[in-house]
Amino acid sequence: MKREGPPNCSKRFPDSHGELYRSTWEAEVSDLLKGVGCDFEYERRDEVTGTHPDFYFKNLAMYLEIHPVLPDQKVIPPNCVLTTTKEASLVTAEVLALLDACCYLKQKLLEESSSTVPVS
Repeated sequence: MKREGPPNCSKRFPDSHGELYRSTWEAEVSDLLKGVGCDFEYERRDEVTGTHPDFYFKNLAMYLEIHPVLPDQKVIPPNCVLTTTKEASLVTAEVLALLDACCYLKQKLLEESSSTVPVS
């Protein structure tokens, strides 16, 4: 099933898996995220702001929005990281490592909380 982005968007840049994105940068980031097994949704609608940030990470409940240049004014969800393509290209490995570490820690916390038996 193809993910749906905002209405009237033109997605024509494929990643290596054939999924279409609105920019080559988004397609490249998609390939990087898929390459490390990161689970994400593309342009998922944020219910609070009504916007469609580029990537949503369900495990972290956070968004990533990438722009060629930072806009003067942009409505983004409070749980959204906004970065430029230039900045993101410099920190891509660090961002991916951080996402991976956050997913790992969250999973460990879930495992620990489910194995803890309450004492009366």
